[in-house]
Amino acid sequence: QGDRLGKRIDELQKDGALTAAQATSIKAQITDGKLPEAMNALMTAMTSKRLAALVAAKTITPDQSTDIASLIEDGVPLGIAGPPPGASQGATPPEGQTRPGSARRADHAAKELAALVEDKRITQEQADQVTALIKAGAPIGIGGPGRRGGDGPGLRHHDRNPDGAG
Repeated sequence: QGDRLGKRIDELQKDGALTAAQATSIKAQITDGKLPEAMNALMTAMTSKRLAALVAAKTITPDQSTDIASLIEDGVPLGIAGPPPGASQGATPPEGQTRPGSARRADHAAKELAALVEDKRITQEQADQVTALIKAGAPIGIGGPGRRGGDGPGLRHHDRNPDGAG
């Protein structure tokens, strides 16, 4: 797994998603057998790059970027939606307005956030921050094991049939 990850790190550095220093540091952690730390550093670097692209595209504000990064760093299972950095982000709504569907996404996320608070995985304050960011139009959602866009496998079309057929 370390070899495949090393190749992926080289690709990310070549594409500009990682700096040379970040790539070297992550590879050193892999060599030292610190795979969880290496993965965390990789995800942090990629999240920073993605948030910077969203700020540059004026999809989110610098303050929202800081809030999202802090929440992720604190362990809130957030995923960043939308096209990858560099791709067209679509029209940005005028200041003070939110993107269509923001209220619907916020309502859906509120249910998931309530479950995370109940399970004591996040605090109510963190849940309120996420809700405010979603209502403001930030392209984030709840991620985590077994959820699409999270850090685990999501449901595939063949997972609906217990016999394994799609």
